[in-house]
Amino acid sequence: MGINQLTTLPPGLFAGLGNLKELSFFNNQLTTLPPGLFAGLANLRVLDFSHNQLTSLPPDVFAGLGNLGLLYLHNNQLTTLPPGLFAGLGNLEDLRLGRNQLTALPPGLFAGLGNLETLSLWQNQLTTLPPDVFADLGNLGFLDLRINQLITLPPGLFADLGNLEVLCLYRNPGFPFPGVPKPAGCWN
Repeated sequence: MGINQLTTLPPGLFAGLGNLKELSFFNNQLTTLPPGLFAGLANLRVLDFSHNQLTSLPPDVFAGLGNLGLLYLHNNQLTTLPPGLFAGLGNLEDLRLGRNQLTALPPGLFAGLGNLETLSLWQNQLTTLPPDVFADLGNLGFLDLRINQLITLPPGLFADLGNLEVLCLYRNPGFPFPGVPKPAGCWN
């Protein structure tokens, strides 16, 4: 369903498709997703809503997607994310939120995402980060925060990220950040 001119999706659109593993609506003109849109899709592994015009998401829009491994929401117009948005997505490995208009992240937004390996938040408008926002992400290997509006970082922000291999921070007003080693593996 990608690369169409879709502007809305009706509730219950995927009813009866419980074996669905991948769902892609990239490159449409969707501005919102109705609550309960993904009800009954417990086997879904890949969900791609990138390159749309999403401005907000219902708090429980991803409820019941416990097997989801990849979630792509980049290249939208999201300004905020509700607390608990990713609750129950314990199998999520790759989360792309880059190229939105996010100015802040709620504390605990990524709580319970212990299997997350890739987190992309590049090219948003983030000015600050909660001190424990990455606390549950012990498997994270790639974190992209480049091209935001970060001036300072909370002490110990990356302390729980023992598997982190790539950290992208450049093109923030505060870069290079005191006490943070120069990242490796990022483009300049």
